[in-house]
Amino acid sequence: MDGAVGGIGMANGHFHTTYEVFATRMFEGVPAEGKRITTTLEIGALGNDHEIVVEDESWFSSQLHVLVYARVSDPRIGTTVNKLVDVNLAEPDPKLFIVPPDFVIEDRTPMGAQ
Repeated sequence: MDGAVGGIGMANGHFHTTYEVFATRMFEGVPAEGKRITTTLEIGALGNDHEIVVEDESWFSSQLHVLVYARVSDPRIGTTVNKLVDVNLAEPDPKLFIVPPDFVIEDRTPMGAQ
């Protein structure tokens, strides 16, 4: 459903929100579903003398169960982008999970704290 748009308007009339859903897109070789929420704050909503448009775009990977890309653009604070990079879907080396032979568990509970 690429570019599907929905809208929510608040009863107080101070802001309007639209919701877009995007077709699946690849990020670092991983498919992700995207959406964008755009909120427009009308003049005077926060004492502002012009419209404020805030965009919040996010892409979620069902395969990894994590956001792979997120961008928030707000003229009051700027644009922030977070993205997952250098994704490696290969199985990790089993050696990473071997307990070293000299590994020791020590009980460091303070005396009398039991």
